[in-house]
Amino acid sequence: MSEPALKDAFVRDFSGDFTIHKDIPGESLVEGKPVVIDFLIKPKQHLIDRGFDNDWIGVEVKYLKSYKLGEVNALAWQALSYAQSRFNVGSMQVRPMFVLMHANLSLNLQNAKNKGIPDDSSGVISFVERGNVGWIERDPKYTWRIGFGSHGYFNIKYGRAAIATLGIKRNAGNVRC
Repeated sequence: MSEPALKDAFVRDFSGDFTIHKDIPGESLVEGKPVVIDFLIKPKQHLIDRGFDNDWIGVEVKYLKSYKLGEVNALAWQALSYAQSRFNVGSMQVRPMFVLMHANLSLNLQNAKNKGIPDDSSGVISFVERGNVGWIERDPKYTWRIGFGSHGYFNIKYGRAAIATLGIKRNAGNVRC
């Protein structure tokens, strides 16, 4: 599956649960440079009723050939930079609550060794969690789920996970904002 096909599949698979805006321009808060994120999504009311935070979420989609560090680094860095950006949605400027990586390979670190995710790539996926970057994936058991590192944030079957600040707590230096 190509990256454009992966993006089309994302819209098809998630549009029942999220309002999806594609190719949204914005600006890096750190560098002041223009950026464009693949998707900004917002949960629909039935998810909010089940505990999903009612805020904007960024999604960066990448087709990965493998779990090699260079590929995972590129995706993670792009997502992290978007978590530190503002985007234009109509007349509003929004900073995503968090940014999710979506790929053809699972980025969920539960059972990472069994999935063949090398330690260095696992470390990167775990590290960017502190920068409000997680993953979203289709899952046969849960239909779909969102998580950060090896922790679940929300799945369509059970709703919001117990860790209240997972993914949404901001960090700056050694301070949790």
